[in-house]
Amino acid sequence: MTTHVLEEIKRKLFHLLTLIYVVGYWFLPRDIAVGGMGVTIFVALLIEAVRLNHKKINGLILLLGIHRKSEEQHLSGLLWTLSGAFFTMYVFESPANPLVMRSIVLAALLYAALGDTAAALVGRLVGRTKIGSKSLEGSLACLVTNLIVGYFLLPWPVFLWGAVFSTFFELIKWPLNDNFWIPILSAGALTQLMIRYSFL
Repeated sequence: MTTHVLEEIKRKLFHLLTLIYVVGYWFLPRDIAVGGMGVTIFVALLIEAVRLNHKKINGLILLLGIHRKSEEQHLSGLLWTLSGAFFTMYVFESPANPLVMRSIVLAALLYAALGDTAAALVGRLVGRTKIGSKSLEGSLACLVTNLIVGYFLLPWPVFLWGAVFSTFFELIKWPLNDNFWIPILSAGALTQLMIRYSFL
């Protein structure tokens, strides 16, 4: 196993810490969860500002090994991940159907946390069939993971199409960072699917 693959595994295991705010969103009142995410983003932004403006501090933080080469002198992907989760929590709300919308948002957040992680790890470890910069094997891992997530949170056939759309979103190379766009676009797709099949 190459050093590059080991570094990717380490980054993705760290990425799974995002499950903390997923759990918080499900168990805490929505306003507290959204507010907490806003505070978390502010703190992360301060840390990034200090890191990028102080070479020694940046060097110490980079020793953790969770930053890509491209992030060493630029904003970390974590900030985009947190921002994507925040906007997903904030935008997708329906006072008339709060439980349905919470299931949609939770599924979208888990797509980004688990589906994207599965795609990256499987793609790095066994990916052979390239689709642009991604791999067929990684995309299949993402699809299976998102199907499992949706099975427990969403009705048929919404969970099927939701998994397909979210896997497609993961496959595309987006501007800024894919972890920003995946939960937002997935929640949007799930909302339309819920309306289409009269669940919302």
